Amino acid sequence: MPRPKCKPLCCLLLLVALLGMVPATPTQAVLGDFSIEDEAELGRKFNVLMRSRFPLVYDPIVLEQVRDILTRVRGTLPPQPFDITVGVLRDDSVNAFAAPAGYVFVNSGLILAMHSEDELAAVLAHEMAHVTERHLASNIERSKAINLATLAGVLAGVMLGGGSDAGEALAMGSMAGGQAAALKYSRDDEREADHLGLQYLSRAGYDPEGMARAFERIKERQRLTGAGSVPAYMSTHPGVTERIDYIRQVARRLQGGESRDVEPSPRYRKVQTLLRARYTEARSAWNFFQRYEGDPCLRRLGSGIAAARLNRVDRAKELLKGGPPCEEISSLWHREVGRFHFRLGQFDLALSHLDKALRKSPEDYMALFFQARILGEKGRTSQAVEALRKVLGYVPQDPEVHRTLGRIMGRSGDAFSGYLHYAYAALYRNNKERCSKYLDKVRELARTSPQKRKLGEFEEKYEVRKKYW
Repeated sequence: MPRPKCKPLCCLLLLVALLGMVPATPTQAVLGDFSIEDEAELGRKFNVLMRSRFPLVYDPIVLEQVRDILTRVRGTLPPQPFDITVGVLRDDSVNAFAAPAGYVFVNSGLILAMHSEDELAAVLAHEMAHVTERHLASNIERSKAINLATLAGVLAGVMLGGGSDAGEALAMGSMAGGQAAALKYSRDDEREADHLGLQYLSRAGYDPEGMARAFERIKERQRLTGAGSVPAYMSTHPGVTERIDYIRQVARRLQGGESRDVEPSPRYRKVQTLLRARYTEARSAWNFFQRYEGDPCLRRLGSGIAAARLNRVDRAKELLKGGPPCEEISSLWHREVGRFHFRLGQFDLALSHLDKALRKSPEDYMALFFQARILGEKGRTSQAVEALRKVLGYVPQDPEVHRTLGRIMGRSGDAFSGYLHYAYAALYRNNKERCSKYLDKVRELARTSPQKRKLGEFEEKYEVRKKYW
């Protein structure tokens, strides 16, 4: 389940060019009247594109925090035709965007940059206001005819660009550049999203002044690091200071003239600790936690994870030994200590901690994944397979889960299932050569009706995904 970090924007221009090679179908052709059906199809293509090309964070502790915030905000919106699907991109830039058909992506860098749930909710409320007013759909209707597959790539350039090299490359006189310019939100769009986002934020029970604080943090990030690290709505439109002043005035009216700086909850601090310790550069994470003056239990956990990633095994042992230092993170503590001992091959000790984590948080499929790996190593194949299938129910496109399941089933003598899950792992890693190789083996081994049905299901996914390679 762990992902290697990569910079997603470097390949975007090539990706758009490749998407342009996908032939248009009648439903993809002219978007002069961008219907709900068109939006649903575009959203599906955009979602496949994002998940096939860019690294995501699949940790349930992180995802549930973002989902819960969006659920509260969504409850204040007018009726919407689409459900919300959340993805957390493993990217340091401070950004979030609501794509077509309810697909919302949040960068890990945004979660780390915001001080509290109220500030993260403010950015998401702003993005959801673009959805309710169909700003993107209106821009698509005004744009030139283009097939939906290419449009998905252009949208990725617009939403991920924010002044980046890839975003600028898209605007260099190409067809994609012209489309990108037409799809960007106008200044009026941004102001309307500010205004409505404040209403949604307040109705959801968050501090509306959190939007002003969030924008101030993003503005400061822009000052320190340049426009490429901030979202387009902060870097492409002038008058940001005036917008922040307006937002603060409206926010104070909404809350009766009071001003308050909301502190982050223990849960949000835990999410930030996990993201920084596990998913940012290891040396930087270690240095951060050596200076950290917050909760000592979070400092110890973050330092221990970073030390393990730096292969400072003895230091990590010292930091992670004993019981959890505070109740708020006990489940996460046991999970991460279990992962650490699994890495050292200390399976019994690891299993003890992972069992404790799952008793406290039965839905923590990350803990369940490592428990399943240990069961597989101990030869308890049926239990390992059952656990891994349950994990896939949560994260069906995680290549590491498929690879582990394939290895265990192959060793048990089920060659067909072993190669099938190896093929899924290669598919979701976008490894065309390996995927084709394993697919040939699956075709060769598919003899029974259930096997042929599973082969057909895989081939359908393969045909969709291979267009984005």
